[in-house]
Amino acid sequence: MTTITFLLNTFLLKRKKKIQQQSVAGFTLVELITVVIMVGVLAASGGAGYLEWLNRLRVNAAQDVMLNAIRDAQLTAKQRNAPWQVSFRETTIGGKNVIQWAVHYADTNPSVWNKIEQDGIEIDAANTNITTNNNPSGAWKVVFNHQGKVRDPNEVGRLITISNLNGRNKRCLFVASILGAVRADRNDNCKK
Repeated sequence: MTTITFLLNTFLLKRKKKIQQQSVAGFTLVELITVVIMVGVLAASGGAGYLEWLNRLRVNAAQDVMLNAIRDAQLTAKQRNAPWQVSFRETTIGGKNVIQWAVHYADTNPSVWNKIEQDGIEIDAANTNITTNNNPSGAWKVVFNHQGKVRDPNEVGRLITISNLNGRNKRCLFVASILGAVRADRNDNCKK
């Protein structure tokens, strides 16, 4: 009888320890709900900041593309010893408004337009004062002469401004000198 009692006690003791170990391992339902609520609050508060950061990245990337297009037109004018221009326009593709750019021989209609790939970017026409006069495509333009200088001295000080659709992140490019220097700026400095 003592052997049976001993075996039963040993078996029950092991089972009791096993039950205690199982109840210690893992999380309770209250703990899981608390963690889920905390993660939800953090995600909600960080989501707006993350979207603003993404919008800023898009506008910066679009500004870089436009600056490189202007520099490409300037370099091509020097290399080909002829006046070249960069043109920018807004158009609709697939129901979306997009900005396109082209580098081409001066005062001609460009045959190939390149699209700025960032979504939600527009040209801020109210704060853009580069010319569209005498441009067959009706686009905004900057023309460089055969030396890479701005062809028309009246173009100096002109700018093109872009922003995201809510207008909070503005970026602009100024034609800063007759030599063709281009300066990039942002936000409040982008008013004509």
